[in-house]
Amino acid sequence: MKKSLIILVVFLGFGLAATAQSQKQKDKAMEQVKELNTQLTDIDKTLALSEEQMEKIMMLEIKKTKDMRAIKKNDGTNEDKKEKRKEYRNALKEVLTKKQNKALRAAKKKNKE
Repeated sequence: MKKSLIILVVFLGFGLAATAQSQKQKDKAMEQVKELNTQLTDIDKTLALSEEQMEKIMMLEIKKTKDMRAIKKNDGTNEDKKEKRKEYRNALKEVLTKKQNKALRAAKKKNKE
C-alpha cells in the first residue's frame, strides 16, 4: 500500500512539473506574440494581429523554443540554429499579411537605428 502511494505521488509530481513547464513556455510565447503585436500596432493600429494569427504565432514560438533547446542539447552548430531561425521567419511570413510583413520589417529596421 505504501509503495503504491509513493509511486502515485512521484508520478503526480512529474505530471505537475511538466504542466508547469508547459505553461511557462506558453506564457513566454504569448509575451513574444504581444511584443510583435505592439511593434505592428505602433506603425498602424489596423495591422493588429487577429486571434487566429496570435494562436498560430504562439505555436510557432513554442516550436522554435523546443527546436533550439534540442539543437543545444545535441551540441548543434550555429549553422543549425541559423537554419531553424530562417524556418521560423518563413513560417511567420506565411501567417502575417503582406502589410503586416512590411510593417514588421519597418519596425525592425527602426529598432536597429
